[in-house]
Amino acid sequence: MRLIDIILELEYLSEKIDANTQADLKNLIASDTESLAENLSLEIQKSITTASEYDSSAATESDLRSRLTSVNQSITEFGEAGEAILDYFTPTLSRLNIAFPDELNATYPITFSESLNRFTRFSAPEFGSMNINSTFTFQESYDFLNSVFEFAQPAPGTQTASNANQ
Repeated sequence: MRLIDIILELEYLSEKIDANTQADLKNLIASDTESLAENLSLEIQKSITTASEYDSSAATESDLRSRLTSVNQSITEFGEAGEAILDYFTPTLSRLNIAFPDELNATYPITFSESLNRFTRFSAPEFGSMNINSTFTFQESYDFLNSVFEFAQPAPGTQTASNANQ
């Protein structure tokens, strides 16, 4: 949501949208993503329960496979929604010289990054690289994202909006 908040603020400040539209879009996107996140969380909890039941022979391998399929479907739906949101804001992202690949969710689906301890689509080497301190540095063409995402940090010696005033 942080990226969307920043994009909406940029669109408002550049007078592409008014304050009411900004608030409406923020609320709509938050509502949709929260609903998808709650569904994903519920599916993950159900899979944990099913895995425990499987360990105690109270659930079958088929039950476990079905539950994991549901989790994967929820992750896909969440990723597709994220791609649709980013597509909607392509003009603003383009003005920031950020161009995500076409078919973002098909090419870079949301997965769990153990090194970042989070679900993300942006930990692929095409976007940047991991650092020793378990942060991620986006490559130059996505540098703006280093100041957006909490798990990111700019390359040493790089001046970004987040470290310019430090």
